[in-house]
Amino acid sequence: MTLRNPLSWGLVAAAAAASLALAASAGAVTSSVIYDATPSPLPGNVASLGFQATQTAEFGDEVVFTGTNRRLTSVTVTMSDWALHSTYPTMPAAGWTHPITLNLYNTNALNPTVPGTLIASTTQTFTVPWRPAEDPTNCPTKDSPGYAYKWQSAPGAPDTNCYNGFAFNISFDLNTVVPDRIVYGIAYNTNTWGYAPIGAPGPYESLNVGVPTGQLATSGTDVSPDQVFWNTKTAAWYSDGGLGGTGTFRLDNGWVPNGTVAAKFVATEIPVAPPTSKDQCKNDGWKTFNDPSFENQGKCVSFVEAH
Repeated sequence: MTLRNPLSWGLVAAAAAASLALAASAGAVTSSVIYDATPSPLPGNVASLGFQATQTAEFGDEVVFTGTNRRLTSVTVTMSDWALHSTYPTMPAAGWTHPITLNLYNTNALNPTVPGTLIASTTQTFTVPWRPAEDPTNCPTKDSPGYAYKWQSAPGAPDTNCYNGFAFNISFDLNTVVPDRIVYGIAYNTNTWGYAPIGAPGPYESLNVGVPTGQLATSGTDVSPDQVFWNTKTAAWYSDGGLGGTGTFRLDNGWVPNGTVAAKFVATEIPVAPPTSKDQCKNDGWKTFNDPSFENQGKCVSFVEAH
């Protein structure tokens, strides 16, 4: 049949494309946000914890995930950088790079004040954007003239705040199955602090982890918005004065309204092993597999026959 009407041809082409899209998505693995406590839209800066300033090696939170997807594919963390490019003019103007570690732990039923066993750990290198230059005209300050800067979020009304740091997100790529409830920690080294101090000055002395004021989880649950997990070497920083031990990644109280670390977890369903018999493909069994997934029962049966 010849279609001479361009409109008719367009409708047929659109229908064909839709059919292909549906076929391609049949049985596909879907992802979802299972925990989210990141500010959106991202403001110019957020309240944050500086590792160098507080003698920190690791900082994080305990969370409960929503939904049923438990194969983590990414974890996004909101950070804050206070370093100026003018302080490190020999470094690239686009930003500086630094390795940052994400640790995932089981909870500890016997002693919930410390994490349980390590589920996974990944260290990835990220580009950190410089904090914008000081703006003494629009942001004069009494103690540090010109130290702050103006930031305009777009779109929206003019942002009249002056900021001392620059908020940005980093995202870890993962392929890790997790339980419903975990403890996670962010770790990196600075000049004199961290699990392996660098022993030299650098912009990492001005790198912080975001704990936005009043931030609450919009997906999933922060186990306690008044508590975080923290490893600092200085006893005075802990709410109990270090009675629970220093230099240990452990629970700390008294963090409201900054007790929710800004992080987002995205996951897919847990992979289901490939079918090993044709019977597993029958009665809609083909729909349950996702490693690989199948478009229909026939494709599932063909996979078994080929393997």
